[in-house]
Amino acid sequence: MGCRELIESLRKGGDEKIRLLWKEAESEADAVRADAVRQAAEIRGNHTKILAEAADEARRSVLSEAEREARALRLQAERTLSERLLSLARSQLKELRNAHYRNVFTMLAAEIPRLQWETIRVHPQDAETARRLFPESLIESDTAIRGGLEAESNGGKIRVINTFEKRLERAWEGIIPLLIRDVYRESMIHEHSSKH
Repeated sequence: MGCRELIESLRKGGDEKIRLLWKEAESEADAVRADAVRQAAEIRGNHTKILAEAADEARRSVLSEAEREARALRLQAERTLSERLLSLARSQLKELRNAHYRNVFTMLAAEIPRLQWETIRVHPQDAETARRLFPESLIESDTAIRGGLEAESNGGKIRVINTFEKRLERAWEGIIPLLIRDVYRESMIHEHSSKH
């Protein structure tokens, strides 16, 4: 083999090696590109997942805060409604002083324990009846009492309040949920009928 043939053989061998190296480099580049695409997709997926989780957390937080504020507003509205209804109920207590009130007063007086009461406090219009029922007691008039009586003994250490006001106050915790429920029901009916 001559020099020329040797050079030609080496050139062909070199070209083949270059072609193989090039092919190998392209394969590696394709693998690197494919891995980069996979990693980018994974990062996008993770990023999307993180964003979705953050959005869900933000949504839950906003909803939770809105629900808390709605509960607070509803409680405040119910408290205000309760105060207004109690005020209205108190203003109506005088209506209980009707034709049968004398019997009601006598029953309220009979409900208190049988003691030697030092002081009986009543509405001015009930003073005469109180004197008859409690002849040994000092009868005091109090216009703040709309009906019923307050009785004191033992220097004020024993005190019984059986007035319309106190009975309303004691019953109010049981009455107000029913009243509020009825108010909500009426407002829903009104709201529903105004839409049609």
